[in-house]
Amino acid sequence: MLDFALARPASRPFRGASWARPSLLVTPFVILLLLVVAPAFAVAQDQGAQDGLTGDGMNCFALAAGKDATADGSVLFGHNEDTGAEPAINHWRVPRRKHPKGATVRLVRGGVVPQVAETWSYIWSQMPGFHYSDAYFNEHGVAVASNACSSREDKPELKSGGIGYMLRRLVAERATSARHGVQVATRLLGEFGYAAPGRTLTIADAKEAWILCMVRGKTWAAARVPDDKVIVLANSYPLHRVDPNDTENFAVSPGLIDYAEARGWYDASRGDAFDFTVAFSAPRNRMNPRNYRRQWRGISLLAKNVVDEDWRLPTFFTPSRKLTPRHFMRVLRDHYEDTVYDVTDGYQKGTPNATTERTICTSSTINSTVFQLRGHLPVDVGSLMWISMRRPDGSVYVPWYCGIEDVPPMFALGRAKDALATHFAKGATKRPQPPSFAAFAELCRRLEANYREVFPQVRRMRSILEASFFELQPTIEATAAELHSKDPELARDFLTSYTIGQTGKTIRAINRLCERLSTTPAR
Repeated sequence: MLDFALARPASRPFRGASWARPSLLVTPFVILLLLVVAPAFAVAQDQGAQDGLTGDGMNCFALAAGKDATADGSVLFGHNEDTGAEPAINHWRVPRRKHPKGATVRLVRGGVVPQVAETWSYIWSQMPGFHYSDAYFNEHGVAVASNACSSREDKPELKSGGIGYMLRRLVAERATSARHGVQVATRLLGEFGYAAPGRTLTIADAKEAWILCMVRGKTWAAARVPDDKVIVLANSYPLHRVDPNDTENFAVSPGLIDYAEARGWYDASRGDAFDFTVAFSAPRNRMNPRNYRRQWRGISLLAKNVVDEDWRLPTFFTPSRKLTPRHFMRVLRDHYEDTVYDVTDGYQKGTPNATTERTICTSSTINSTVFQLRGHLPVDVGSLMWISMRRPDGSVYVPWYCGIEDVPPMFALGRAKDALATHFAKGATKRPQPPSFAAFAELCRRLEANYREVFPQVRRMRSILEASFFELQPTIEATAAELHSKDPELARDFLTSYTIGQTGKTIRAINRLCERLSTTPAR
């Protein structure tokens, strides 16, 4: 039984009463260690690749569940970021910022948006120089990330070159809920049009999750995930049915169906129901088994009813049981184990991350996150992100709470203010990785060198750590909620210390495991 260390940077001492001293720590059992991701693929650095013009079936994976589909009433949102290569990944806590009257935001392609008086604080997962890889989690518990989904649009309506990179950041800075985030995004799409070939945003909070399918230009459709349902999406639009009259659960761009008819992508006279995916997806994208097979696999792992492997999969489905973050983590780590698509024969033939099958967890996965968003607690306490640095199969999901005032030390190089200003500076994609990533990268290299022998040791380590995090979670949150009722700042301090402590323990545990694996040749 181990209690957690309240490790804090020396420059920022912990404030608090006697309970905050290490000798009176909250309670038992927690251990060391955390995080996670693993990359490995080479990604094209040209604008075309970053805009999603290439790489069908090579990008991200996501899933979300409504609050009645989960064991604790949370909205769950999981995401694998498949950027490829080994780019620098910085994590920042960007503070609230006030802006003078008349201030503007300049979009990457030249458009200008009026600035709001104050922008919200958010945790930012930043990949310098990349247009579509960043994820955000703001102080209101609004999480946003995206999946590339190529459209067939070849005559996009764009103003000032359209909006791309800044869309998610503006949602994070301005949205107070997931529904509000959809409104922020669609207003911008209506003015500027989407610059990339196509993409689906997932925007979630403790009340609901939404998907926003964006076609190049000013065409889009959004749908609310039903409270008792789950959605799985890979890299093709998952949305088939839309109901423009049901404004509680859907929103569509003006003239959506008429535009599809005018382009010859839908024929109402045939009597067929309008299908957004059929109308607007690039056919090669929609029919690519590297996309729909991953979607089918995610559904198969969670659904109550068996579904056939096919590109026309259900948008929403009923889960076989009430879901937890652990169920989402299992899906995000999947390589088609125990199916005919497991070409490694249970890891006997090498790593499952680089095979002829495009698996959910794969060589290009650079970061993985499960957002657990609950409304019965203050947002600082009830909303958190379980984050795995590098590939989730070879890493640990560690809890980072929405209310933390700092991200753990050495997870970024420089200052957040400079990162905001220099994201696309010359050479940004070649920046060095923050020091904390060295441990995760080394463990992944050793795992890939001898997957069959090393994986059981990695799995044992991550299982022990994650079990301790989940076991301690009720105690940590009860303490934080009580503190929050009296002094919200003290509660945020407490959660920051806990997050930093568990992250540091995880890194140390990974380093120790790597030392024991020192005889394994690293590639």
